[in-house]
Amino acid sequence: DFDEGGYGGPSATPTFDRESGLLYTHGIDGDFRCLDARNGGSVLWQMNIYDRYKLPKNPEIWRGTNDSDHGCNSSPLLYKGWVIIEVGCPKRGTIIAYDKRTGQEAWTSELKTWAGETPGPHFISVEGRPCLVTLTLEHLVVMRLDTGHEGETLSRFPWKAGWNQNIAMPAVDGKRVLLTGYHWINGARNDGASAVHDISLKGIKQLWKALPCSKANGGTLYRGYAYIGSDNLHCVDMLTGKRHWMDPDITGDDFGCGATVIITGDDKLLYLSEKNTLYLAEPGHRASTYR
Repeated sequence: DFDEGGYGGPSATPTFDRESGLLYTHGIDGDFRCLDARNGGSVLWQMNIYDRYKLPKNPEIWRGTNDSDHGCNSSPLLYKGWVIIEVGCPKRGTIIAYDKRTGQEAWTSELKTWAGETPGPHFISVEGRPCLVTLTLEHLVVMRLDTGHEGETLSRFPWKAGWNQNIAMPAVDGKRVLLTGYHWINGARNDGASAVHDISLKGIKQLWKALPCSKANGGTLYRGYAYIGSDNLHCVDMLTGKRHWMDPDITGDDFGCGATVIITGDDKLLYLSEKNTLYLAEPGHRASTYR
């Protein structure tokens, strides 16, 4: 029922718990496992989320596009005694937390809708409250993690892409979240968009929305700038969306679905093109790149 031709292997990154020595994996066909890495990798518990929750295929969200569904992508996330994944069950919960030692459900999210195709939820602190931020099939969602309110929806903001292409993971810097995506974001028939949102207890406020955009890889927020890789690396102002530079040294090097951009320990930008060229750049409002 799913688009197996659109993927060739796992998408979710395994997660290792140093305290317990347990390793968590989430396969693209729904196999969710806990392995004891200190005991030869023996399986402590396992489940298949498609079988357990009878997950439906993601629906078409824009008429005339494509109801692609590329399987399970959510990397396991550890918090307190839980391991958390984005399941995307419209009847049970979008996010589900499990006891990390037994695999028993600890809580399910108030939100019950389809999952996006990002690497899953990650942490954000909202005015001192621990929260999760995730990009579902149709919304940027912030949900609470504080005691007694686990899984409650704090706020959500529409972010829909044709072809079900909510793929790029949100980037978080303090209270701000960068989204980027391709194919008719929220129904506007352009090549896509990037946007920065301010998160507070009052809700989600979009500060700006503009090109450029990345097709698959999330952007990077660092020291007041947003770095977005799509065909070229773009540096834009985090608060206004104004583009400071587009890397002139890599014109013609097709990034395809977008570059992966990371910050190195010595304060540099490191990014990889689709043609397997690795670049090093100085962060900031002036372009300075070394191949």
